[in-house]
Amino acid sequence: MCPTMRNQFGVEYMDAIFTIIRQDLEVAEKAIEKEDFSLATYAGNRIMMNLLVTDEIKLMLLGHMVRELGVELRLIKAKREDDFIDAKQESIVYIKDLGEQVASGNIDSKIYWGKYYEIEAKLRMYLLSNIESSVYDERGEFAKNFSIKLIDILYSRKSEIASLRNMVVMTSSVVIPQ
Repeated sequence: MCPTMRNQFGVEYMDAIFTIIRQDLEVAEKAIEKEDFSLATYAGNRIMMNLLVTDEIKLMLLGHMVRELGVELRLIKAKREDDFIDAKQESIVYIKDLGEQVASGNIDSKIYWGKYYEIEAKLRMYLLSNIESSVYDERGEFAKNFSIKLIDILYSRKSEIASLRNMVVMTSSVVIPQ
């Protein structure tokens, strides 16, 4: 575990966060098995939101990666049904691997990026049409920087998100007289 995270939040708190992430990954895995891609996408969003409180942007990428996987599998199933079973199996292996990394306490974003590039390379062949495949070249570094920027924007609005969450909680607890 990262020393700054340990000092700021305490070991028990971060252990709880890692447990929740593992559970979210398990939900994503089961959702993919059942072809419930909306739930897999939600699990990715939950990972991002749970990690928002840790100030650990690198790990928020896990949620982004899982969320994208749900979206991509939905597209593959719709466009390339014949390749879907292979894409689904590769995705399940990927999610299990992420779970093992999280269970071991790995916070090295390079490991997660490497695994993400591997699954994206596999899924890309199912996502792109023959025309797209013949025209587009690989832009892995651009995709990485784009994803980091999106997470950074989300993180920079952390206080706004917390305020919005508090407003929703306060609003939902207000009793409206009849």
